[in-house]
Amino acid sequence: MKHAVSHYVPPHSPLTSTEPQVFSNNLTMPWRVLLGLDLMDTIAVDTHPADPLPYLLTDARRVQTTSSEDALWLRIIDVPATLEARSYQADLSAVLEISDDALGGGTFTLTIHNGKARVAPTKDTPDLRTDLSVLGSIYLGAHCPSAFATANRLRCNDNYLLRQLDVAFATEVPAELGYGF
Repeated sequence: MKHAVSHYVPPHSPLTSTEPQVFSNNLTMPWRVLLGLDLMDTIAVDTHPADPLPYLLTDARRVQTTSSEDALWLRIIDVPATLEARSYQADLSAVLEISDDALGGGTFTLTIHNGKARVAPTKDTPDLRTDLSVLGSIYLGAHCPSAFATANRLRCNDNYLLRQLDVAFATEVPAELGYGF
């Protein structure tokens, strides 16, 4: 019997290497057992968006998403300190205008070099405009800035900068809350 092999790094993996990791049946066998039970019509799963389960199925069209909810959101209070607190995947330099009804927002120069950000208030013309809720979503790495641009919730006239933002804010381990509150 051949063993299935996947080049998938689970989102919770403590591995930090950028090299593909090989995992065998540890991931697939529990699902093969559950899906192989002939007395089961339906299997319901609460999981995260990066779960590889749909890719394990031979007929992914049979998967139905019956609901989706967010259990984790972020309200940024101090934009410079928050943006400087995380690491980034690519270098970039941009001027961000962040609006916020409650705190007033502001315009900031964001410079990312070697994974570290420097952020400072500025009066320069912004390269992109968005609000604090969008910044909180892309900060956690689960959502791409370009998706918010498509929805017109992030405005940027430079497609190259938008691609840079997608890469810079991406994370190897997406933010996830394992329980609701």
